[in-house]
Amino acid sequence: MGAANLPDTFSELRNALADRYRLERELGRGGMATVYLAHDLKHKREVALKVLDAEVGTTVRFERFQREIDLVAGLVHPHIVPVFDSGDAVGRLWYVMPYVRGESLRARLEREGPLPVPDALRIAREVAEALDYAHRQGVVHRDVKPENILLVEGQALLADFGIARATAGAVADHTRTATGLILGTPAYMSPEQADAQVEIDGRSDVYSLGCVLYEMLAGSRPFAGRTPFAVIASRLSGPPPPIEQLRPELPPQVGQVLARALALDPAQRFDTPGILARAVESACAQRLESAPLPVPTPQSRPGKRRRALLLTVAVVLVAAAGFLWRSGRSARHQAASVAVLPFVDLSPERSNVYLGDGMAETLINALANVKGLAVAARTSAFSFRNAAKDVRRIGRELGVATVLEGSVQRAGDRLRVTAQLVKASDGLHLWSQSFDRDSKDIFAVQDEVARAVVAALKGKLVAGAGPATVGGTASPAAYDPYLLGRFYWNKRTRGDLVRAAGYFNQAIQADSAYARAWSGLADSYVLFIPSEYGVPGINPDSILSLAEQAARRAITLAPELGEAHTSLGQILGYRRKWEEASAAFERGIALSPEYATGHQWYSYDLMMRNRWDEAVREMERAKQLDPLSVVVVSSLRIANDGAERSGEAEAQFDQARAIAPDHRLTLSFGFIHELLSGDYTQAAADYRGYRLATGGDSSHAALVERRIRDPALRTEALQEAAGTWVNFAVAIHRVLKGEGAMLPYLEKLVDDPHRKEMYGPSMHSILGPRLRADPRIRAVLVRMGYPRQ
Repeated sequence: MGAANLPDTFSELRNALADRYRLERELGRGGMATVYLAHDLKHKREVALKVLDAEVGTTVRFERFQREIDLVAGLVHPHIVPVFDSGDAVGRLWYVMPYVRGESLRARLEREGPLPVPDALRIAREVAEALDYAHRQGVVHRDVKPENILLVEGQALLADFGIARATAGAVADHTRTATGLILGTPAYMSPEQADAQVEIDGRSDVYSLGCVLYEMLAGSRPFAGRTPFAVIASRLSGPPPPIEQLRPELPPQVGQVLARALALDPAQRFDTPGILARAVESACAQRLESAPLPVPTPQSRPGKRRRALLLTVAVVLVAAAGFLWRSGRSARHQAASVAVLPFVDLSPERSNVYLGDGMAETLINALANVKGLAVAARTSAFSFRNAAKDVRRIGRELGVATVLEGSVQRAGDRLRVTAQLVKASDGLHLWSQSFDRDSKDIFAVQDEVARAVVAALKGKLVAGAGPATVGGTASPAAYDPYLLGRFYWNKRTRGDLVRAAGYFNQAIQADSAYARAWSGLADSYVLFIPSEYGVPGINPDSILSLAEQAARRAITLAPELGEAHTSLGQILGYRRKWEEASAAFERGIALSPEYATGHQWYSYDLMMRNRWDEAVREMERAKQLDPLSVVVVSSLRIANDGAERSGEAEAQFDQARAIAPDHRLTLSFGFIHELLSGDYTQAAADYRGYRLATGGDSSHAALVERRIRDPALRTEALQEAAGTWVNFAVAIHRVLKGEGAMLPYLEKLVDDPHRKEMYGPSMHSILGPRLRADPRIRAVLVRMGYPRQ
């Protein structure tokens, strides 16, 4: 192309940069930039000069852009394309990289299709090493894709490192809302990045690299769609087709690496690209049988030796608690018990995970109606989703005699469900059966499975109710979105709660008499309120009004649906209608005594009333029903703390760490606990972990952590951390100002517009027994909405 025929923009840029670079020709265009071949006049070398589009240039301040480019320019790694120079010209931001004489991974994929397995794994490993190095320097790529991976003399080089972050802040503030622009490439961006969450961490790059590895092996992208938003939506419907079906010659470990890298929940992915690189290296060696898949190594949490000892003791306590619980049962009760695992999705496109979960959850609800049959709670049973199916271990840990497992496969209008009941003590099959039906017959299949299980256990059961489910539907058009609603509700993230509410509404539109869908909608709305889940921008009074309407509608449709009464109790508690809340909880427990959430939420109600001994008993019952729930175990710690049982509280706290050391609830409670006990080293580590678990910026979280450890910088750092959550603010104020300053501080908070965040029993734990006993403090809490004693 001659210079005279080039666009005016090219001519303007060439003239503006003529004293430093001579622009030769256009090399290519991307989503937000154009790349030109240029000659560096000073160093006499060919370079690639990348110019951001005008839309980006008008929304990004040059100072921010330059700061981020300076950070990226400091990256020196054999698999990273360096940045030489940057600036602005004719309203455009630009930066300079070496001109690499090779080809992009995209070009090779278009030419060859699927790559040889050794080549694909090597490229993935080298890119993972580059990402791991950059993440340790505090830089996240945000746009890992084949176009940004260059292949030169057998080596992979990652380009455009960190450039997306250089534009993220300003574009997030302006362009996203004004024009709908999403930074990154939809086919490769992580779910959290697609949700426009600005504070993403390195696990987003892990997801993107997983997409690239899948494409190198399969020859096609894992998620497809006609529009960018269709691509984003497709990944939420389920995992891509298993790679082993497309490339049978692959070592089995590769499928495991991909499944973990492409997990929708960042917490389920590899923690770092370095761990991913080691997993890929293991796959290269094809050593699955002799070397298990690498798992994330928990980051060391410097602290007192007592903490390490207590964590060890906690593991023993968890096992001991399970043993005592199981041994306390009669032999007959032990025999009449079952855990229902999530049914495995065998559909070719793996888009029916929610259907397998829904099948299992429906069976749990149905079997819970059988008198004399103990059914493991959903949370505990589903914790074995990705574990090796060792039914003996599952039986031991859940205290059940039998395990029900199965699979679902939907192809077109046909549905196949396979279920088998296994004896936990020796792994022998008690019963198994397959059901081939039209997909609209799913309700009949569920009923058949439930009745068959009851029949298989008949000789060991006490006569009682059958497996009929209260508050159900006969409409497949309602049932499918209901299952999706429960699938996302159980994830307990802000975005997933919004999705869940949407699906429950779809179910209600299809069947307005579907009581369980109304109850699910109430459960979603009520969780919009707590600060640990809370959805920004909602009016608490309005959303609670909607939640109450939904719960009461469910009760009207199905008065015997215990979970709906439990939902109503939680809503009435938030609305400070204490006596009505208590009555609703008691009614829910009477109707569904095996519903762990009913005991858990009623325990919160009792804590708010300062009825701590009763609260402990209810939470202990919830733990018996759901022993592996980190939320329940953590809450039992609060109940014991309020009852001034410090030893039991400490034991529960350490059990929570043993069950889920990186759960945001464990880390947030840990930060407060260690802060109040004076262990600033551990508190700092917990704060950083909490911020990462809730999507915070990794480099900023690390900075605050370092400052908390430093006595000279601690006060300033804690004041900054106080803005993260109101409970943190109260705990930090107590530490910095002392107990004597708590009364005026709480009085000031009474009129705070965010005081609803303070509703919750954890406040009692922060204040401690002396302050809780102060009638002036209690009076302030009553003004905040706590019940009178």
